[in-house]
Amino acid sequence: MRQVDVLIVGAGPAGATAALNLAPLRSVAVIERSAVPSPRIGESLPGAARRLFRDMGLLDSFLAEGHTPCYANRSVWGTPEPQELDSLRDPDGPGWHLDRARFERWLREAAVDRGAEILAPAKVVQLERVSDGWRIDVERDSGVTTTHAALIID
Repeated sequence: MRQVDVLIVGAGPAGATAALNLAPLRSVAVIERSAVPSPRIGESLPGAARRLFRDMGLLDSFLAEGHTPCYANRSVWGTPEPQELDSLRDPDGPGWHLDRARFERWLREAAVDRGAEILAPAKVVQLERVSDGWRIDVERDSGVTTTHAALIID
């Protein structure tokens, strides 16, 4: 039985970021149903993310990925009228238009570089609370394995 401190379900931006921050301190495994991230359109990231990447020691690596700067956005969200937001007065500067699949691959790689294990493709087939954490049965192409985790992040 595999033993980990933290099991994270999902290797999207939130799951991969949790994994890359926890992995230097704890044993971490991430379960993800897709072996590779799927393409998405219209993804962007605000300039405030620059501070987070710097705090995580990832700013230079993120900038090297070459995502296109985003100086303004126009969107229709919740009302019929388009809303515009620019970064001219934003102290964090412009954000980025993301190649979402590439961004997710980069985050997964950063998590692995810091010690996380990514199980993909995989899915949880059974989950049980036990006295000292969680017992999780994980299905992969090679069959079902059991993992014990003190904590689960979903």
